[in-house]
Amino acid sequence: MGTVSRHQVRAIFLDLDDTLINMKRASHLAFNDTLTRHGLRPVSYREMLANWDTSWRVVVTNIAPANTDVDRLMTEIGREYFEKFFKIHLKHSTLLPGAVKTLQALRTMKLLTAIVSRRRRRVINEELDKFKLHPYIDTVVGREDVAQVKPAPNALTLAAERLEVPIEQCLMVGDSPNDVKAGKTAGAKTAAVLTGPYPVETIVLENPDVVVDSIADLVTVLDRTFDCVTLNYRMD
Repeated sequence: MGTVSRHQVRAIFLDLDDTLINMKRASHLAFNDTLTRHGLRPVSYREMLANWDTSWRVVVTNIAPANTDVDRLMTEIGREYFEKFFKIHLKHSTLLPGAVKTLQALRTMKLLTAIVSRRRRRVINEELDKFKLHPYIDTVVGREDVAQVKPAPNALTLAAERLEVPIEQCLMVGDSPNDVKAGKTAGAKTAAVLTGPYPVETIVLENPDVVVDSIADLVTVLDRTFDCVTLNYRMD
């Protein structure tokens, strides 16, 4: 990526899925359960990942009979999928290696932290409770909190307002091209982690400030690349 000029960072925005926690197993099971209830064939894990950053509509359109009213079907599938996902996500989620140690280090550094996710707050908070991560997070911004989710900048702007930190002194960390797009649009610095389903070439095209293999490498990058301004943190 080349040399990046040092830049002040006071707050870290963290995506949830594939940055800190893996919930894809629950998504796959819930989606296939919903599809089969509607007489559609289940999809492979690879098919799901191929459409991960678009929508379930693409998958349903490809596997449904030609005369299917996809709009009506998607209304039913969407509702049933979330009902199933809410029931099973805690059973199947796993913490990504290095997540806890990194959050502990950020807290020791007294950097403010926010979860900025397209997930609903209910799911985010249940996952944070499961893995006992709440003590390391200052605020949570979920999809209900903003009119537009990532790649729109709304969630990042709201997180910065809550933490009372200028957006240009915030670092957005996530696995998705949408995380990088949202960070750049908002005016934050960006760090891409390569633990999601996206090819590295796709991530690099968005020109993040830094790219790391996983969340476990974040603190090293902070020390090497950014000037971290420590604060007296407070919990929401």
